[in-house]
Amino acid sequence: MQDPILLNGKPRATLIQRFDMSVVVIAPSAKEILKFKNLREAEEEVERRGWVISIIHPTLREEV
Repeated sequence: MQDPILLNGKPRATLIQRFDMSVVVIAPSAKEILKFKNLREAEEEVERRGWVISIIHPTLREEV
């Protein structure tokens, strides 16, 4: 199993932005999936939890 910690000591999260602009965040442990209405809400929660976004899978359409 891979270590979910970066060199700076913060856990890594994966962020997936869907075509309807909703966002899914996969927690560093991969045991928790968080859903958000938009990218801003997801980024705020990731920061609040002390995580960093390691991988972002964006859509081709920009958020309005």
